[in-house]
Amino acid sequence: MVEIDKSEYLFTDTLKPADIEKAIDTRITDVKSVKTKYGDKRIAVLETGQQVFLNAMSLQNLVEALGNETDKWIGSEITLDTEVSERTQGKKSIVLKVNK
Repeated sequence: MVEIDKSEYLFTDTLKPADIEKAIDTRITDVKSVKTKYGDKRIAVLETGQQVFLNAMSLQNLVEALGNETDKWIGSEITLDTEVSERTQGKKSIVLKVNK
């Protein structure tokens, strides 16, 4: 018998756009891959203990700045902010940018 750790599948500490009133400067401490009903997704774990789903724009910013090996992202200083664009059908979304 295999026990399931429900905490791996609960996203209570995952930041949502409504949680970000102004830009947040933080650091990535881990990157995880999780299965969701929408397929495999990447999550960045932050030094605060919170998590953020990495959307396409955030992944693109990370890869362009740091390369495609997620181990190289750990320890990186980042800024989390929100934006509204046509790409998100006018909905607010979180965008992660790497601080150089």
